[in-house]
Amino acid sequence: MRIKLLSILTTFLMLSSCKLIYSHTAIDSYWLNKIVYTRHGIHFQDRVYSTANFLKGPGYIPEGQELTVIYVTDDKATVLYNRIKIDIKNSEWNSDKNIDELLLELFTEEKFEPLKFPDFFQKSASVGMPMLGMTKKQIRHCCGPPPKGFNPDLRSDRWIYWMDQFEKVELKFFEDILIDISKPKTSINIKFY
Repeated sequence: MRIKLLSILTTFLMLSSCKLIYSHTAIDSYWLNKIVYTRHGIHFQDRVYSTANFLKGPGYIPEGQELTVIYVTDDKATVLYNRIKIDIKNSEWNSDKNIDELLLELFTEEKFEPLKFPDFFQKSASVGMPMLGMTKKQIRHCCGPPPKGFNPDLRSDRWIYWMDQFEKVELKFFEDILIDISKPKTSINIKFY
């Protein structure tokens, strides 16, 4: 009985210490309780925006929309958009930024007129999807920046975005105009036996 009780107590202490290690506490951030506007389109799924910047997902906030930052930790912020709470989760591998730098890239405090798209791009731009013929600037405005982990240089003639957790899409440019959208070819050959 004593050994079982000791085992339960040890397990409880181990679990509580894990909880303390992984708990995130709010930080005093410049952004807390600020009304901000999206600098570019933001895709989110299950009320979460990831800096992997998935292009799929049922949620999309177009550029220039008003939000309120209601909570900030060292790697996450929560914003309120049309009475919906959305978590902004930062992975520095994808963003190459800390949370305050990421929020500065995503939001501005000044209301502005969103980028005007030609009529034939309006439908794609309104849902945040790239379309052949768009410029890099137009794609950044409707889709957001591509993840830094795959795209260290935005001057490159190829950008890679995540469609979701498993699928990537490669955008190829010629003189800053999108000419091809495809699945990237992998350079790793894996053999299963």
